[in-house]
Amino acid sequence: MPSRPIARMSDSAVEPVPPEEPESSADSAPIGPQTEQEAIQSQRIEFHEEYSGQLPHWRHLNEYERIYPGAAKIIFESFEKQGDHRREMEARLLTGSERRASVGQFLGTGLLLVAILGGIYLVIDKQAVAGISIFTLALATGVVSYVFGDRPKK
Repeated sequence: MPSRPIARMSDSAVEPVPPEEPESSADSAPIGPQTEQEAIQSQRIEFHEEYSGQLPHWRHLNEYERIYPGAAKIIFESFEKQGDHRREMEARLLTGSERRASVGQFLGTGLLLVAILGGIYLVIDKQAVAGISIFTLALATGVVSYVFGDRPKK
């Protein structure tokens, strides 16, 4: 179906073009619902683009550079600074976690030794029931902590 203009432009104004009258002929069939849909054709073009990442899409980066010369360099430098900062914070977190774990192990071992030595002292000091109870409880706590302490939490 050939396309036709919907408006005419002149020096003074835009004038709408009146719709064409259908040619009537005896041998043409009347336009019904099916042929009317066939006569009216439309085309729909959709363009969908999805992008995910730390840096802008290269097309967007070109537009930024066109609008503000030097913008791409600023964006890349900012990206590098952010990466350096993130790596520094992760290193600090790991160092702090290792330090806390080491201090916890030393304090736990120290407390366990004090309890065991306290239990032995109480047995020597003729308080056998209290001494054996503390010694056994401390020893059991140390063994359970050693056996089950490294298992990952669920």
